Amino acid sequence: MIKIENLNSDEIPTKNGFFVFYQKGKVLYFSKTTNLKKSINFFLFEEQDSDDFDELKFLTDSIYFKTTELSLDALLQEKSFALDNVKPFNFNFWKNNSYLAINPKNKSLKLTEDTQKKSFYLGPFENRFSLLDFLDIIKNTPKNKIIFWEQSLRPHKVISLLRSMQHVAFDKLEFQKENNIKWQIKIAENYQNFLFFLIVTKNINIEIKAKSVVIQNGLIAQIKDDFFPILNIDYRDNELLAFEKNQLAERQIIFQYLQNIYPEILQNIYEDEKRKIYEYFNS
Repeated sequence: MIKIENLNSDEIPTKNGFFVFYQKGKVLYFSKTTNLKKSINFFLFEEQDSDDFDELKFLTDSIYFKTTELSLDALLQEKSFALDNVKPFNFNFWKNNSYLAINPKNKSLKLTEDTQKKSFYLGPFENRFSLLDFLDIIKNTPKNKIIFWEQSLRPHKVISLLRSMQHVAFDKLEFQKENNIKWQIKIAENYQNFLFFLIVTKNINIEIKAKSVVIQNGLIAQIKDDFFPILNIDYRDNELLAFEKNQLAERQIIFQYLQNIYPEILQNIYEDEKRKIYEYFNS
């Protein structure tokens, strides 16, 4: 544990890790992070337009942090620590995340804050600006090539069309146009990767023996002898690709870890689950 007056920001590592803020030995706040220096600076050394941030900064007199090799290890530390500790300060950074709502009847796509209506929902998306960029791209895709709303479920078709357009621009020596299309392809590829994650995450059920961890429905259910309750939410058919906003970070960390060591398992889940999506829209 380090006293705040002895904390040198320049010496905080820029690695995955777990950190705790204390006041006289009492826990005030704790969290996992992919960058200890960035997160600790955000809370303690940068100005935030929030009374809660100001109060946390004022009360914190010492800090503990530990680096981890993987973001999954940081998540496991956070989950285990939370069994015996509560956060007097709790910042819901996920509350502004958005869902993409597909209404195939009127061929519309729009961003929404919840999944309460009858549209088909994807998300939550942490970066709404990247999502808006992708929507702008498909709005400008030639309408006779791909049905507008289908592009949100079949981004590979968008990418294929964009690559064809890029080759034409290159052949015509329209290099500025080609660079713009290259940027659009990157946006579409990022969306495609996130869609893969959405299709797979709620169907991940696996034991990671190397970490003594059990994953159930894409979330941590057990770490060694400690059990974590998994809410059995009754998702509607139009929520096949949607889940609660506060689950996004945990699901992404687990998915990314498994993608590195068991990509074939995730691919098999993807092939099984995408059929259900197409069945929904064909019913």
